[in-house]
Amino acid sequence: MEGDVDNGTVMAGQIAGMVKKEQTCKEMIEEMMAQAETLFGQKVESECNAMSKIAFIFPGQGAQTTGMGQDFYQETETGREMFEKASEILGFSMTDLCFDPAQTDRLNITEYTQPAMVTASLAMMRVFMERTGIRPDVAAGLSLGRVSCNGGCRRYV
Repeated sequence: MEGDVDNGTVMAGQIAGMVKKEQTCKEMIEEMMAQAETLFGQKVESECNAMSKIAFIFPGQGAQTTGMGQDFYQETETGREMFEKASEILGFSMTDLCFDPAQTDRLNITEYTQPAMVTASLAMMRVFMERTGIRPDVAAGLSLGRVSCNGGCRRYV
């Protein structure tokens, strides 16, 4: 899988795979604000141009893909530790599950998808925070992503 550990393009690419149209984060937020105004029937104030908060957003089940987190595993000690610890706890090889194309069908079975998504998300988050020193002001997760959000960011937010 192509990706840039330092700039988080692997995670961004996985998250972007869930979005069906091309737009910037600012455009997406402005669109959601407009939808909220329609829903609530009143103006919703936004500070899109003056944002200074950092949010970590974690993808949910369905965003899994063979190779997710592989560059973090191969290129960082923290990534390796996260995948190895998950394998130890779960009793099966998380690296085989996440990286081996022959395991794609298994990766799409819920009982395997969920620990794989959490492991990859937490590995990426920890590496990013270690390398940049950046901590989130807020965190959110889509469905299963809430597990990564709560488990990974609770002590950092």
